[in-house]
Amino acid sequence: MNNSNLLIQEEFSLGDKDIITNIVSRQLKCRICGSIVVGNIKFFIHVKRFHNMTSKEYYDKYLKTNNEGLCLVCGKQTNFENSTRGYSKHCSADCSNKSEYRNSKIVKPDTLQKRIATCRRLYDRDNVFQHIPFQEKYQNTCELKYNVDNTFKIDWVIDKIRDHRSMHPVPSCWQKEYWNKRGYSDKEATIIISKRSSRNLNFFIEKYGQDLGFKKYNEMVEKRKFSFSLEGNIKQYGEEEGTKRYHGIIKSKLSFNSGISSSSCVFIDFLENEFKNAELTYSFIREYPISKYVVDLYIPELKSSIEFYGDYWHANKNLNMVFKDIDTTNLIYEKDKERISNLYKNEKISKIAIVWECAATKFKNGCFTSILNFLRSHNNFLELNMKNNELIEVCKNYDNFE
Repeated sequence: MNNSNLLIQEEFSLGDKDIITNIVSRQLKCRICGSIVVGNIKFFIHVKRFHNMTSKEYYDKYLKTNNEGLCLVCGKQTNFENSTRGYSKHCSADCSNKSEYRNSKIVKPDTLQKRIATCRRLYDRDNVFQHIPFQEKYQNTCELKYNVDNTFKIDWVIDKIRDHRSMHPVPSCWQKEYWNKRGYSDKEATIIISKRSSRNLNFFIEKYGQDLGFKKYNEMVEKRKFSFSLEGNIKQYGEEEGTKRYHGIIKSKLSFNSGISSSSCVFIDFLENEFKNAELTYSFIREYPISKYVVDLYIPELKSSIEFYGDYWHANKNLNMVFKDIDTTNLIYEKDKERISNLYKNEKISKIAIVWECAATKFKNGCFTSILNFLRSHNNFLELNMKNNELIEVCKNYDNFE
C-alpha cells in the first residue's frame, strides 16, 4: 500500500462519523497512479512527492480545458492562480472592467437579504460595518497607517477614484440605472432612492440607537455640507473643475423652490461689492456650514454671520405675513429662534445680522451702512426690517433677544 492510501486510513481513523462524511466528499483521484487522496493541499503534495510535478504542471496536463489561460477580452495569456481555480479569466483589471460577463452580472435581490440575515445572526447588525468592534478596529488601523479614520480620506485614494470615475463613468446609487443593473425594477428603484433620500434623525436612531444614531446623523449632515461646499468640490474634482461645479450648484439654487432666493443672492453680491469698495479686507464665505446649519454669508475674521430672511418663507410679522396657516407660522418663528440660539452657542459665531427681504429690497444702502456699523460695535445682534415704509433697525445684545 502506497503512502497516499496510508494517508486516507489515518484520516478515517478519527472515528467521527460527520468528519468521515466530509472527508469522503473531498476525495481526489490521481490521474497518474490512480491513488485517492483527501483534500487539495494533500493531493498536490502527493503529486509533487511521488510524481515530481508542480500543481501548475499537473493542472496543464490533466485539468486544463480548451482556451483556458487566455484573456476573454484581448486573448493574451493569463496567470495561473492555484490548483482549485485554475487560470484567471482576464489578464488585467482593465480587461476585467471591459468584460461583458462582468457588465451583465446581476446581483439578485435575495443575495442582499441573505447577507443581511448572516450579519444579523453574527453581529446583530444589517452590515458588518455597523458592528462597533469592527468600526473601532478599522478606524484604529487607518489612523495608525494613514493618519485618517477612513481610507477614502487619503489624498492619493481620492485622486485615484476621481481619475477612475472620469475614465469609467458609472451611474450613482441615486439613479435608477444603478438599481436596474442589480435586478430591481423601475418601481423598486424609485422606492429605494426615495427611502435613502429621507434619512432623517429618526431613521438613524431607529437603526443605530439613541447615542450612535445621533452621532451618525451629525456625521451625515457634516459630510453633505462639505461635499456641496467650495472646499469639498475642490478636493474631489480639483481646483479648476471643483470651482466650476460649485458655482454651478450656487446657480442651480436660484430657483423658486430652493433654499436660496434670487433676491438673497443679489443682496449678498451687493454687500460683497460694497465691502470691497470700502477697502475692507474681510473674507466672505457663502453657504458656510456651522454645526447642523448653513449660514448665508460668513465673515471668519469677525466670527459674524449675515442671514437673509424672505418675507414669505419666514413669515414677516411687520408685514402681517402668514405661511400657509397660523400653526405653521408659529412653528417657523420657533425654528428661527432655535436656530439663532444654537448658532450663538457655537464658537465660530459671535455676531449675527438678520436682513429681511423687504428692507434689503427698498433700503439697500441703508442696510449696508447699518451692517457696517454693527460689525464695528460691541452689540452681537442686528435685525433690519421695514414697517410703515421705513427702515427699522434693532441692534442689541443676544441676551436681550426675545
